[in-house]
Amino acid sequence: MNKCKDSICKPIYNDYKEFVTLYNVFTPETSTGFNDDYEVSIEGEDLYHLTIYDRWGVLVYESFEDAEPGDGNNWNGKVKNTGATCSDGTYYYIFEYSFAIAPDTKFKTNGTITLIRK
Repeated sequence: MNKCKDSICKPIYNDYKEFVTLYNVFTPETSTGFNDDYEVSIEGEDLYHLTIYDRWGVLVYESFEDAEPGDGNNWNGKVKNTGATCSDGTYYYIFEYSFAIAPDTKFKTNGTITLIRK
């Protein structure tokens, strides 16, 4: 027989979230200060690998970590963030990621980004 005089049950809330949102346009160096860098919105990730190429297949940006908007680590519209200014146009991304809850389940997506300068 259990000698506990009392027991209590409490719900456990898990605040774990996972999501990813990829945008398709950004406007670096505008006077508004809004949408100045290319940001992938992701939460709960374990793996993060973003590569961006120009229309000739030249790598212009690569990242292995999720950065915060405005911290200088997202793509700013320059080659590897420090080189020549990339022109208006269409760029291509490949994004590989996994979530911490199931790190062995990897996802890969690709698409286009339109860079607009004013």
